[in-house]
Amino acid sequence: MGYVTPNGTHPAIVSKLQAAFAKAIEHPEVKHRILSQSNGFGGGSSQDFATFIGSESV
Repeated sequence: MGYVTPNGTHPAIVSKLQAAFAKAIEHPEVKHRILSQSNGFGGGSSQDFATFIGSESV
């Protein structure tokens, strides 16, 4: 599970979104909902996630 933005989104906006999502997943109810749907937490940079998506899409 992850979130994406349109290609070319300004890096400052991406950073704000990453910080907001990182804070949100620390909330117990949000964490519970994510884990209860058989999802997990990975972390990493936007590039790490793009690499992962690319490897899963082949």
